[in-house]
Amino acid sequence: MVHFITAGDSVIVRGRGLYRDRTVYISSVMEPARPMPNELELKLITTAAGFLKVDPSALNLDSGPGDLPRWDSFAQVGLIAEIEARFDLAFDVDEITTFETLRDMLEAIRSRLPA
Repeated sequence: MVHFITAGDSVIVRGRGLYRDRTVYISSVMEPARPMPNELELKLITTAAGFLKVDPSALNLDSGPGDLPRWDSFAQVGLIAEIEARFDLAFDVDEITTFETLRDMLEAIRSRLPA
């Protein structure tokens, strides 16, 4: 069973010996850590960050045009050209129109890699 705990909740911690049942007040809850990107994801994110002139931590695979003030439709075209050059590949025009996030671009890159 999964329980969601939020700041301000009191929970009972079950234990044995000296650590028998105790009520604990939760003062803060940490966000779960994002999974570490693999090498290809990291290369894509750092390429996009470099082109858009932002810190890579400002981007994730769900980032897309409109998420940053400087990521407009013109920047999208330039970013795609930068990714094509960096990864030494070319996207189809029909495929480019479907790119809404970095994840979409990543999947297109992966589809071109040798198995």
